[in-house]
Amino acid sequence: MTMQPNFQTMSKKELRSYLLAHRDDDSAFYAYADRVYDSVATVEAAVFEWLKRQNPHQEITKAPDKCLRFLITDKDEKVKRINVHIMNSSIANYKTLLEIKIKDIASDSKKDKVDCFVVFVSENCKTALNLERDLTELQSNSITKSSRVVGYVDSEGKFKEI
Repeated sequence: MTMQPNFQTMSKKELRSYLLAHRDDDSAFYAYADRVYDSVATVEAAVFEWLKRQNPHQEITKAPDKCLRFLITDKDEKVKRINVHIMNSSIANYKTLLEIKIKDIASDSKKDKVDCFVVFVSENCKTALNLERDLTELQSNSITKSSRVVGYVDSEGKFKEI
């Protein structure tokens, strides 16, 4: 019987590599799934706090049945939808992906008749800064102009604003 590695001491990257090499290891899969869930929960909580600081006089709620989506309601009951996207650092060309995401978001916001604001969160500082640069270069429509890269999740799983 082989000894099971300690998944708690592995970085997310190490755990992912282990999982890819040992695809039938259920323990590794669940450890990785827990790590991903924790990252999403960290980002969601951090973005919620960031939104409260940015919009102190408006009601901010988590959209029902949607992960990483918030609603901001102003005093006139006008609702703005906030979509949060976590961008992975392994993507080679962000501009193409950003263009596709923004087109999809613009299409959804027109269909739902809701103003939309997009918040991007990256997996590391360098990627966040690259995303911010790419987003600035894509300032082509109202969705892109209202989009922001707000931060990244550091290697310890903590959210950091940029």
